[in-house]
This record gives sequence, C-alpha cells and structure tokens, in this order.
Amino acid sequence: MLASSGKALHQQASNDWLWKGFRVALVDGTTLIMPDTKDNQANYPQQSTQKPGLGFPILRMVGLISLVSRGGLGYETAPYKGKGTGETSLFSKLISLLDNNDLLLGDRYYTTYAIISLLNQQGTSFVFRQSPNVKTDFKKGTYMVSLREHSST
Repeated sequence: MLASSGKALHQQASNDWLWKGFRVALVDGTTLIMPDTKDNQANYPQQSTQKPGLGFPILRMVGLISLVSRGGLGYETAPYKGKGTGETSLFSKLISLLDNNDLLLGDRYYTTYAIISLLNQQGTSFVFRQSPNVKTDFKKGTYMVSLREHSST
C-alpha cells in the first residue's frame, strides 16, 4: 500500500515541484530498537556489545522518500546484522522503484560501484557525497558525473 500510493503521488507531481525536470527522491537508513520479546530476539538479534538478555533487539530499515510529494516510495527491513542485512543490500531491493525521471539523493554510504552501476543501468540520475576512501586528484583530470539533460518545465 505504501509503495503504490507513494509512487502514484511521486509520479503525478506538478511540474512546479520538480527540480530541473527531475522528481527528487531521498534514500537513507536507520535502526530501530524493538521490545525485548523471545520472538524479536530470535529474529532481530541485539548488538554483540550487549550482554545476552540485557539488550534490545535491533531492526535495520532503509527507506526511499519522495521529496516531491513527501510520501514514502518504499522501505525494506532486516535484522541489524548478518549477511544481506546492510543498508546497501536493502537499498538494492528498492532501486526498481526509481526511473529515469528521478534524481536520487543519498549520503556517501551509497557511493558504491554496485549501486552506481545499477542506477546507471536503469537510467536513474543520482547525487551522492563522495566516500572519504576515494581520493580524487584533480591535477590529473576531472572526476565528474553529470546529470542527463532535462528540461526545466
């Protein structure tokens, strides 16, 4: 329900709400502390720094939000730790909700080769802060990803 209504609002946004012809979307992740029940402990383990039985289960969530309509386009959840539970893994399940008229904003956590490749493959433009692990030497040339030409109607 969230994804279908959020996507409809996002796609039907008035041109006045677009930025340079783009529908802007935001991706980000967070964690949520859950009630300490047996079911939650079994499905959503607590942090390893907490003593067993003295902590709370943690859920990881990544959301895709339309800045055009202020609606949610979709979200994915997973346990706090384990294979396939990181923000980038969860986001990879949301990429198909975007299209070539969208501009995705994300923090430097999403600046990975895999994500950039998937977004380029489907024609979605993006703006991410560069990871501090990547060193750019502008003396050797320039490093720039430009947005596709869009009308600013």
